[in-house]
Amino acid sequence: MEPLEESGLKLNDAQRRAITHGEGPLLVIAGAGTGKTRVITERIRQLLDLNPDLTGENILGLTFTKKAAGEMKARVVKATGERGKAVTLDTFHAFCESLLKDTDPQRVLLGREDHWILLRRNLARLKLDKYRRLAEPGEFLSDFVEFFSRCQDELVSAGDYQQYADTLASELQEERAFVDADTLSEREEMVAREHEIARAYRASEELLREKKRVSLGSLIPSAVALLETDAALRESLQQRFRYILVDEFQDTNIAQMRLLELLAGELRNIFAVGDNDQAIYRFRGASFASFQLFLQKFAGWKAGDDSHKFRVTLMENYRSTPNILRVATQVIGQN
Repeated sequence: MEPLEESGLKLNDAQRRAITHGEGPLLVIAGAGTGKTRVITERIRQLLDLNPDLTGENILGLTFTKKAAGEMKARVVKATGERGKAVTLDTFHAFCESLLKDTDPQRVLLGREDHWILLRRNLARLKLDKYRRLAEPGEFLSDFVEFFSRCQDELVSAGDYQQYADTLASELQEERAFVDADTLSEREEMVAREHEIARAYRASEELLREKKRVSLGSLIPSAVALLETDAALRESLQQRFRYILVDEFQDTNIAQMRLLELLAGELRNIFAVGDNDQAIYRFRGASFASFQLFLQKFAGWKAGDDSHKFRVTLMENYRSTPNILRVATQVIGQN
């Protein structure tokens, strides 16, 4: 494969800077139509072309949907040939599921519906009162499954949530003499509900462990916990995946960010591509804060520092007409 400068590719300066970036972290902010997919593909080709000792097995690419991962794999193989087949390109969840199965083949992934069924069959273990209706005892279970998953996105464990509920109870006890009867009653009800959620969350985690099941929401936190406790496995993966690329980085949450930290190690060779105005997973804990966290965790950036050496912004749009692009830029600037 010929080097980038001889390949005949027409790249703008920002694309070229991103693709030819050396070692260390780089954040690529790329809106729709700015060629981000091409940049990721050519970045992988550049790494393989210019590093004779590097193989596809040393590169890990992560994204959020199976479709995106499959399309990326096809493009990489087309651009790099046989070498590209060894590149790992997968979703965060699929990567973590594979990692957990490799270490414990008996673990079984439990989908949301099956998680609901597990809780419904063990309703007594949840000790529900506030969140139980006689007509339909399992009415709130779907909400619980979703809520527990949201907690896990932010690495909030059942124990963490119990501490939160206990703190609310302690604060209420200290302030009891200073609030009126109606306010006291409302806060007592709130504390009781939070304690009930904490008990249900803990019971859910206990049931999953007993049944050797992993819920969809706990896949990434479970992989994080494994890498945090298994130093040999962590170091092995860090040595294997010398370069990590993440697509749609704006959608990463706290758990995914921690996973990347553990995989990157001291090299911190993470190439993150994202667009703040396309954050479709904001409801799962992702937001513009993902960009700031990237710069802080991987580049050592602090508020007020110049981040340009760790950041490239792709501005040239190859899809929109000038008028559409101008309006879009104005709208984004008002957000």
